[in-house]
Amino acid sequence: MLQQHVNASAQQHAESAAVLSTLGQRADSVDGQLEDILAAQTSIADAVSALAPKPTPTPAATTTTMATTTTTSMTTTPTTTPTTTTERPTTCPTGYTAVESEARTACYKVTRLFTESKLTTWSDLSNNCTSQGASMAGFRTEEELQWLIHNIHGDFWVNLVEDGAGWTMAGGGTEQWKEQWCPGEPETDGKYGWISRGRRCLDSQREAHNLWVKDSVCQV
Repeated sequence: MLQQHVNASAQQHAESAAVLSTLGQRADSVDGQLEDILAAQTSIADAVSALAPKPTPTPAATTTTMATTTTTSMTTTPTTTPTTTTERPTTCPTGYTAVESEARTACYKVTRLFTESKLTTWSDLSNNCTSQGASMAGFRTEEELQWLIHNIHGDFWVNLVEDGAGWTMAGGGTEQWKEQWCPGEPETDGKYGWISRGRRCLDSQREAHNLWVKDSVCQV
């Protein structure tokens, strides 16, 4: 009976040892699983950290130095040079001839009115030129007078009148023409001027008619 009891106790002891062994194995397994879990968590944390956006480095402050240009404004006072204005057209109208002199450029147009000389009035020739948008020719210089004498056939009226205050050549300007009077001219009662082609100088007469002419000469 005692032996049976001993045997039963031994068996229980063996079973208890087996249970404890099994529990120990299970505890070791749990510990291994815990270690695996911890290792997995560490790997996951590392992966998350690698995927997280990295902060953009803040660029270092740059100091830019701007060059300053100083502009000095210079005030220039224009110098005015006195000029002498002369009547010198660049070109004459079609049909007119340019006659150059130191004083100016004169534009003349000679028109043959009659084949033979004919008595003509000062007003006739003046009106003839006015109808063409011009005026009866005058002259101011020796060069102009000589051109007229050489290019007009016979005597001819010029735009020169005595208006009570003295003799006036149309157009004003230089009075060199006054040096071109024929000897003894102008007459004391003369009123109208004309060119004596034979005498090659200025003549005068009291009436504005009875001058034998062939040509009309106009001026612009």
